[in-house]
Amino acid sequence: SEFQVREISVSGMMIEADVALKPETALELEMRLGRWKFTSPARIIYMAEIDLQDGSLRYRMGVAFVDSTPEQKEKLEKFIRTELSKAGET
Repeated sequence: SEFQVREISVSGMMIEADVALKPETALELEMRLGRWKFTSPARIIYMAEIDLQDGSLRYRMGVAFVDSTPEQKEKLEKFIRTELSKAGET
């Protein structure tokens, strides 16, 4: 399923999607971070409905990364630092 990342950290992220997943749902997450593919077991920690102006419904969910390796966390930190420096938020 497709999703849009709204916020990201080394421990998890907030996403928006057309499909709702209930809290405590376990999933295998896969996403592209620049040239690097990030995969990790994950767990939904919260879900909220979002009403859009066009009348459609989307879902905002908190996702916790589960059992990320030190290497994954390091790559994720590097990606976040790079993106923040591009945005001028160092």
